Amino acid sequence: MYYEQDWVMRQVSMMTSFVAGVLFHKKCVDMTLPMASAPGCADDLFHRLKTLLLKRRFCDAEDLLWENLNVHDPNCLQLALDFYHTLNQFSEEELAKGNFSREEIQQGLNSLLRRYDITVFE
Repeated sequence: MYYEQDWVMRQVSMMTSFVAGVLFHKKCVDMTLPMASAPGCADDLFHRLKTLLLKRRFCDAEDLLWENLNVHDPNCLQLALDFYHTLNQFSEEELAKGNFSREEIQQGLNSLLRRYDITVFE
């Protein structure tokens, strides 16, 4: 079971890093600072997501992300990648307490990439 979770965790990490590198020329993704160039989606949403993650309200945070996702705004994509990368860093115990799973992270990331019409691996 642990091996399977570890594999999913690595897959999510590799996918977020790969897309961030290709599209945003970043070596890694890290939800630490809002995107200064986007005072709309990325700024306000960043703070709201960060608060929900700190409270371990993972389902609410993901719902908020999807409600505010703007496929025409690359900053929203970057924020969403950062979100899934950050969520992926939580332990299995923390995710379980927040009623979330590693598989849900992977499914959310896959849905995000489909929404933006991004193909990583086939």
